[in-house]
Amino acid sequence: TQFANSGYETKNRIEWKQNLKLYKVFGSLVCVSRDFGGFGESESVGTVIFDHQGGLKLESNDNTMTLWNETYQTKVFIKSVFSKYSNSSTQYILDHNAYNKYYRDMGAVSVKSGEVWDVSTNVNFSTH
Repeated sequence: TQFANSGYETKNRIEWKQNLKLYKVFGSLVCVSRDFGGFGESESVGTVIFDHQGGLKLESNDNTMTLWNETYQTKVFIKSVFSKYSNSSTQYILDHNAYNKYYRDMGAVSVKSGEVWDVSTNVNFSTH
């Protein structure tokens, strides 16, 4: 993980050593405080309000989303890209009462020995 320019980028590489059936794979997880998460949007879903009552919000196959808080004038931009399954992975926010957690879920997949995955997550904070 490298920290720079008011954010960070995490890159991971997985080289599979055997054939496996994976039942749930999260390629990215980002926990965002409520100071940054009053509202959110993605390309295909549009804008939602986080009411902190639980549940999943902003579910889509997009690679990016933005969360912001109008009271504090803060914003966070999240981008998650995978070398495999990126277009079929689902991103969403768990709208918890203490935070908003970003997930990028590949679902159930089968991997083969020698297969290589590259996963990149960018998180940038700003004021607006």
